[in-house]
Amino acid sequence: MIALKRLQEYWLNHPASERSLTWYRLASHVSSKNIFDGRKPFNSVDICERRTIFDIGGNKYRLIARVNFKKQVVYVLYILTHAELATITFDEKRYAKFLAKYLPRIPENDAENERLTGILLELDEKRSLSPEPEEDALFENIVLMVQHYEQKHYPIKKLFPAENLRTVMEDRGLKHKV
Repeated sequence: MIALKRLQEYWLNHPASERSLTWYRLASHVSSKNIFDGRKPFNSVDICERRTIFDIGGNKYRLIARVNFKKQVVYVLYILTHAELATITFDEKRYAKFLAKYLPRIPENDAENERLTGILLELDEKRSLSPEPEEDALFENIVLMVQHYEQKHYPIKKLFPAENLRTVMEDRGLKHKV
């Protein structure tokens, strides 16, 4: 689960939502390979333009997230009431201005990749709980570009279970008893 801060900020501003938003405890223990498998523990889950929308709190709130089932990551984008969700529109002219300002393109070298990563950090700092779909779309597109470049140029080798265990033990200062 990524962006727990968004959950906490939302329930600080909407105290009645706190109990419902502890939903993340359930979500963090679900292991799903795809959206169909991921729907089982939740009452209502929908997919809309690569976003997963969870109806939570007896359908009082919508939690909108990006879910990577392969990597088992839920990135919380927004938490909204149904009324707030109905007010969102996508402004193509505004999106075009973002594109013109940042000129994102698939990076071909480390310098271009670093530039895009800097843009992501800048956009992430500007993002708030109020949804701005144009900025969000730009952010998502740049994330895909950076991920593509980094997976191609800096692949992380997979560890075997014994290596994982050794690493965890090392990190915690534990030693194998003989």
